[in-house]
Amino acid sequence: MIMPGIRPDIIPNYTQSNDALPPPLPPRLTQYQGRTVVLQERSSQPPAVPPHPVFMQPPSYPAPVPPSLQARARMPLPGEVVHQSLAQRRAGPKFTPFTEEMKTERAGDVFGQLQTKTAERLDRNNFITGMNHQRYGDIDTCATTQLFTPEGKGLPANQMKVDGVNLAMRSQYPKPEELRDHLCMLADQKPGVLVVLSSDNDIADRHLPAYFRRDGHYDDVSVKCKINPKAHIAMAGNLELRNYRIEITANGKTTPISVMHVTNWEDRTTIAPSALKKLVSGINGKIEQKIGQDPGCNPQPFIHCSAGIGRTGAAAGAIEILKPGNKNMPEEIVLQLRETGSSKMVQTSEQYNTLINLHKEHH
Repeated sequence: MIMPGIRPDIIPNYTQSNDALPPPLPPRLTQYQGRTVVLQERSSQPPAVPPHPVFMQPPSYPAPVPPSLQARARMPLPGEVVHQSLAQRRAGPKFTPFTEEMKTERAGDVFGQLQTKTAERLDRNNFITGMNHQRYGDIDTCATTQLFTPEGKGLPANQMKVDGVNLAMRSQYPKPEELRDHLCMLADQKPGVLVVLSSDNDIADRHLPAYFRRDGHYDDVSVKCKINPKAHIAMAGNLELRNYRIEITANGKTTPISVMHVTNWEDRTTIAPSALKKLVSGINGKIEQKIGQDPGCNPQPFIHCSAGIGRTGAAAGAIEILKPGNKNMPEEIVLQLRETGSSKMVQTSEQYNTLINLHKEHH
């Protein structure tokens, strides 16, 4: 029976198959604070159990102990600490202020290292000692760089080198009986300048022949000394320099040589690095002047003091330190001076320390 007002064509037929059912409704949408959230239907399946975590094996080495668990030193119990009395504390070691003597000791330590390396590096068979007529018999002379007279007589003199390059010639102060050979050797070598570092006190006290500042005759060799009053005296810091010009006549040939005499540098002492720098500048200036006058001269100095090792070594080392392009440290320079001159070049720790300070200031 059909109720009135209802059309029979729109009455649902519940006997139809499932294929005729309408499609399911989409899930409801709910708005939360501007976001659209899809409400999922509850699942009839229980939630999956997460897999058990896989733990790594502990390292083979012990793990670091946290600072809070580290062992700490136990505080001493009462009676375990022995307290010193006031007299004991006063008698204990005290800090000593840094003094000039300690500076000298430090320089001596560095000089001691130089002495040790010298003994390890030098071949003693390459040095000559006890030569006839030399002033100091205990001052040796390198055999491979020894200088000779034109007649072939060996002298206590050397051609010093650094890195195989000629730097300066050195010798002991000649004895009176050796002046003839010494002057012949100078005339043959023709140095740019003769630098005499023996002071006026040395010359007077040791009765050294002042051959470089007076006329003289020595067998068949003669010397004439000339002074330029306008350029006779100069200063290098606190050093007094006196300039001369000698003409050596030997074997019928006259050779002029410039002379620079340092009058107040005493034996076994050192000078300030600034004074040493000015002395080197004066030596180089004399050589440049000589080369301009005579291109055939030897462009290096001939230096001697009394033994030809202390002041001579300091001056030669300073020349190398101040040379443009030098990359050697003072220790290496002195070692090479000892290898090619005398094994005692740069005689005292104070002289060596002056070279170290000069190198620091220059570099």
